[in-house]
Amino acid sequence: MKNLIVTFILFVTTNVFALNNIKDVITDFEAKSFDMGDVIKDKRHYRVNNGGLTILERNSQERLSFHFLFYKPNRSNLKSLVVLSPNISGVTFLERRLAHRLAKEGYPVLIPCSLVEVIPFDEETASKIERKIRRDLAGTFFAIAGLKRQMPYLKTNKMGLVGASLGGIQSAMLYGLDHRFQALFVAVAGGDTPSLYRDTQREDLVDFRNCHMKALGITNLGEYESYLRDFLYLDPNLIINNPLVKNVAMVISDKDNVVPTRNQWILWKKIRSIGVHPKTFILEKSHVRSALELILKEKFLINWFARKL
Repeated sequence: MKNLIVTFILFVTTNVFALNNIKDVITDFEAKSFDMGDVIKDKRHYRVNNGGLTILERNSQERLSFHFLFYKPNRSNLKSLVVLSPNISGVTFLERRLAHRLAKEGYPVLIPCSLVEVIPFDEETASKIERKIRRDLAGTFFAIAGLKRQMPYLKTNKMGLVGASLGGIQSAMLYGLDHRFQALFVAVAGGDTPSLYRDTQREDLVDFRNCHMKALGITNLGEYESYLRDFLYLDPNLIINNPLVKNVAMVISDKDNVVPTRNQWILWKKIRSIGVHPKTFILEKSHVRSALELILKEKFLINWFARKL
């Protein structure tokens, strides 16, 4: 395995003091185009557009193309925009079901899709992973900005975030960086991603980790974790930078080795460290079944956003 097509590497850490605002992340990017795209579904309660945008990364002068799904309710009195971050497998039944339910309730829903990149295994790998995350966060930011330009009436000053697994990790980072987000519900998301990345037992990530360690000549997992801490600068623990961290709800699995249970509790304890007790659901289920708990808790999700946004 010489390289990895990265659609999922959001397992990256941050020095919490390095980046405190989304503007710190997007400063190197410039919007170049935005297109709502075609309507791919026209339902009774909403329409779904498959759109795209292009942003320029100034340092590299690369033009980066993203796509997104946008669920627009068929009603005049739209509620606040909700950003739904996809899991490691992309837009699956989980995201489509949640978007359907939210749009039916009057919430416009943006599902930003990650940039696909090939990252080789060499001494630059960790830096390129960190850059990949910055790019994805910038893509989400400019997708929101493009929607707002197209629909000035869209409510983006008080937005909601939801996501499971990798989607929960990205959502936690966004919540800490962009304070327009004022309510969050995540499932099986963890903090301190160098240790998360070291300990995960997800097969493709283990393969990636092993190949990366081999390229670096590292044989010890602890040494690998220490190495990652010197290169990666984004982490879900940034969540506490949002002044409304009290509006965070979490699903935690006590039987998880994909996003290890330990890391899920690390994120929870980070929130507790500032005197906030997040709304918490603790399960004795596997990673996937715990992620799907978001569907079982649809009613809670709708009520949570209704109260907080």
